[in-house]
Amino acid sequence: MLTLGGGAFDVLFCQYPNGQVSLRLFLVPANTEVTDGELRVELSAAPYMTTPVDIRAAANRAFHDETADDERGGWTDQGPKNDLRVLPVGKRSFGNVPFNILDASENSGRSCLVLGLNRQNLPKSAEIPLDGQKFSYLYLLHASAWTPRGTGILCGTVAVDYDDGSRQTFDVQSGRDIGDWWDPVSGQNSAVVWKDKNAGGLTVGLYLSRFRVKEQGISRITLTPAGDSVWMIAGMSGVKEGIIPAMPNDTDVPVTIVMREDDDWKSFTFEKDIVAGSALDFSFLQDAPAGKYGPVIIKGGRFVFRDRPDQPVRFFGTNLNSEIVTGLTNEECEIIATRIAALGYNAIRLHHFDDTLIKEGATQPEFDPKRLDRMDYLISCLKRRGIYLVTDLYISRLKGFPEKYSDITEVKFSAAFIPEVRDNIKAYAKTLLEHVNPYTGLALKDEPALATLSMINEDALATHYTIDYLNRYPRLRKAFDESFAIWCAEKNVPVPDTPAKDPELLTRFLTDRQTALYADLSAFVRSLGAMKPLTDMSHRALYVMAIPRNTFDFVENHGYHDHPEFTGTAFASDTINHNKSVLGDLSELLRYGVPRIFGKPFMLTEWNFCYPNRYRSESGPVVGAYAALQDWDGIFRFEYSGMKVTAFGQTHTWSFNTVCDPLQLLSERIAALFFLRQDVRPASTRISFAVTPEVWKLPFTHDYLRWETLKNAWFPSNFAELGTFAQIGSNLVTPEVTSIPAEAAVAFEDIKPLKPAIPVVPAQGDFLRGLEQAGIIDASAIRPDQGTFASEGGQLFADAKQLSFRAVTALSECLVQAGPVQHGNALGVKDNTTFSTVFAGSLDGQPLMDSRRVLVLHLTDLSNSEEKRSEIRGKLIFARGSSKYPLLIRRGTAEISLKNRNSGTPKIWAIDVTGRRLQEVVFQVRDGEIVFVATTAMSGITPMAYEITWPAPAASQETAQSSL
Repeated sequence: MLTLGGGAFDVLFCQYPNGQVSLRLFLVPANTEVTDGELRVELSAAPYMTTPVDIRAAANRAFHDETADDERGGWTDQGPKNDLRVLPVGKRSFGNVPFNILDASENSGRSCLVLGLNRQNLPKSAEIPLDGQKFSYLYLLHASAWTPRGTGILCGTVAVDYDDGSRQTFDVQSGRDIGDWWDPVSGQNSAVVWKDKNAGGLTVGLYLSRFRVKEQGISRITLTPAGDSVWMIAGMSGVKEGIIPAMPNDTDVPVTIVMREDDDWKSFTFEKDIVAGSALDFSFLQDAPAGKYGPVIIKGGRFVFRDRPDQPVRFFGTNLNSEIVTGLTNEECEIIATRIAALGYNAIRLHHFDDTLIKEGATQPEFDPKRLDRMDYLISCLKRRGIYLVTDLYISRLKGFPEKYSDITEVKFSAAFIPEVRDNIKAYAKTLLEHVNPYTGLALKDEPALATLSMINEDALATHYTIDYLNRYPRLRKAFDESFAIWCAEKNVPVPDTPAKDPELLTRFLTDRQTALYADLSAFVRSLGAMKPLTDMSHRALYVMAIPRNTFDFVENHGYHDHPEFTGTAFASDTINHNKSVLGDLSELLRYGVPRIFGKPFMLTEWNFCYPNRYRSESGPVVGAYAALQDWDGIFRFEYSGMKVTAFGQTHTWSFNTVCDPLQLLSERIAALFFLRQDVRPASTRISFAVTPEVWKLPFTHDYLRWETLKNAWFPSNFAELGTFAQIGSNLVTPEVTSIPAEAAVAFEDIKPLKPAIPVVPAQGDFLRGLEQAGIIDASAIRPDQGTFASEGGQLFADAKQLSFRAVTALSECLVQAGPVQHGNALGVKDNTTFSTVFAGSLDGQPLMDSRRVLVLHLTDLSNSEEKRSEIRGKLIFARGSSKYPLLIRRGTAEISLKNRNSGTPKIWAIDVTGRRLQEVVFQVRDGEIVFVATTAMSGITPMAYEITWPAPAASQETAQSSL
């Protein structure tokens, strides 16, 4: 401490980013002119008057942890590669505040406080006696684990009891007073004062937080955790008044803007109903009514119709949720079904409606008759228009159970271990599937328009949350322990002290239970007479999941690009997006398809590139093209709408719904043509990642139990990159399997010889090189080092470094680019001013160069107006509740050229998102190419779509004469 004395003056103390400081003294002169002066300054230095608080008696864990998940610790009980043994012990200063960091070897193996409200083996509070000590500020050196995403969520409280009987309580909130120990980032009252890398290579750290206490004797301090996070306290210290160590100021300051109309963004309004017969009416892709060829069955590993068995069928759809499924009037149902057909969808996933179907107060799955009738009518509307249905038997229902459950996660996980939960799901399934729809005359189990059924939405048991769930739900933990003990007895193996003590055994148990859960529920569905293709476990891409998935009729998965994180409660707080293009890492998208099993159909029933990602115009062409290249059997964007206000009102958009995001709906038209019309050809080469039923013996397959090692348990990303060239998937090679439907395989394990013999390349090495040497791939097409990826046959090409994508087919072409220029065969872009997606597609079934009706799209970006956006550390945060309608469209201009061999003079119309023609567009013809300037900021209009038409060919003279 520096003390100044000897006069009256103002002081200015400055601290600069480079760490230097300056001290300026401002003298106060008399009112008269000063002709002479003298300054005497007394300087003295003294140490901080601090009192480290003794936490030895309350400490309960060490900084080091030798065994992960043994429920004993130390630290966060995540093992030797993920503990805090790198923290120096003894008397240390952090952020200029001295602390006494305990050495576990000198305190019976205990060096810190680790608390958890919902953790079975952690104390729910800690009390530290102070015996009348006095200070003005209490400092904590601490951090949290499993920290809630966002700012302002209660993670704990500090209660200070004084000798006079009074109490003072401080909230410890995420993002403000505390943060996660992984990749720490400072907050308002949580300065990162120590960082290092632990044995696992993770950047870890601790925070310094300050709390103003009363200047009187303190009897005790009580620390109480809150929520599901874990609170770790490494040290406490008190500081006297007048000596306040400065908090390090490395807090990131976000730059906040409000989205309003300006030179770069123009106001954008739109309608939602498509003009029939317009260039944006894609209902020509349906084959109505749904079910006309009989029910969906599986033949040769593909979905087909029973009465048309030699023609595989693809499903291109979206999700309808909640109120849209069970709360529409008849008129509204007709409108929604008409829109869905006009968007080109031939399938709908009915989702998040199960809770809305249940009567209020019901303790069994009793349906509300009015809501059931609304759903029945919607199904009939969709069926008439040629739109098929898929759904799950458990989604998000908390009503209709005799017991109360904390959340849907507890229900889904409990289904595997508590028979009564499964029985309740069966009762719901029976009521749903046996109910006769009065508008179709068929029970859902007999309805050919119901294409497939999934048992439980997103119910994978093997996840990085497994141990957390067991600690969070006592009723579940009891049932789990009983089931685990019985299973271990059947296997004649000892029950480990804790489930995670033997990860291999736990993984075997979880895969067995997952398989048994599907077997039980699917057998019940079959007993009702529902002969639909069935599946389960619609998320995750772990090696071990191939074991239960091999028993399913088909494989289903979910995958998102830029799925939002949340600053607080999920789906009720501000969102955080990374705001990157998927073209920078296509393995992110393609890895969702690796769990497919060759020989079974595969569908991605949830996917989206989430708002406000500025690159999301790429979503339709990229997903549609690569799904077609992979020859997937279905893709369903999540979601069209789940609320009437968004479906029928003029409202802003948000993370998922597309009904209020015309950019996404136009991008979907590209996916419809690439995937459903099959403009993009499937790759003929199939490469399988082969695993055996004993894949759990590989140590890294258990790494899903810990977040920091989770990706080790996924199919590798460089294997997913092969999906830019060939079809990729997986297969479970059991002793009974003699062949797999692939041209090559990659494997970590020894795979027995297959007939016919195919190359099996070790996954441990450079399998890209191995596949090239085996003649399976052209390595020049896949260049991860250069960031370029070309598909087999050359229809698709992506450049990760340039953020560009090109799809060239006979009927359509698409160019996605951040740069100014790109060309396909018929389509070209020049003088492009912003990231854009440009597309041209034939609407009359003729090759693009011969088509007389062509749809052209020029997509940039859309935003809500008045939306508060902040950018911090490369991520985009938008404030929930700030968004307004109308939308804003990003100004963008590009010169578009199109080759076409037709004679006659074409017309080009700018059209709105309903397909209505707005005005003609001036164009030129240069060297056989039509050239025009597309801009989202034309005079008075903001178009993203154009219709080009050529006159019908003149009749020949002979035909003309014969008609006389």
